Amino acid sequence: RMLADLIGRSGAAVVLCSSAYFGIAHFGVMAMAASQLVNLPFQMVVALCFVRRHVAFRWREVPAALWKSAVVTASSAAGPACVVALPHFSFDLSIQGTLLALILAALGWLAGVLMTRHPVVLELRQAAETIGAASVVRLWTRQRLIADPRVGEAR
Repeated sequence: RMLADLIGRSGAAVVLCSSAYFGIAHFGVMAMAASQLVNLPFQMVVALCFVRRHVAFRWREVPAALWKSAVVTASSAAGPACVVALPHFSFDLSIQGTLLALILAALGWLAGVLMTRHPVVLELRQAAETIGAASVVRLWTRQRLIADPRVGEAR
């Protein structure tokens, strides 16, 4: 665990510091944020290398396990990317633009999840059933309280 942290954090520090040193003059904080596009996949590969010591899997199994999540990610990002592209590729969005990007991201996520039959659909269905059951119980209790105001009183 410590070796994985050492390798991952050292790589992250090199990428972050070099982006700060070389990119801060022209791009500022955006250069440091963009450096995470290099850093995060690197840390994922390091983590997978150490996980393989304990869990037997082949490297070619990783894309097979993650393709649905990649499609969901792409469908989530498509709407906000279009919103950013509309006003001359500017990230300075108005409140309305931000809300539109948020709504499009949520709709894209839902479409991607349903289109790929992602495993999270089972969790969403279970949550909806739980919330629905709780709503029915609350509604039933509320109707019962309205019909008989003495329900729930201490006797």
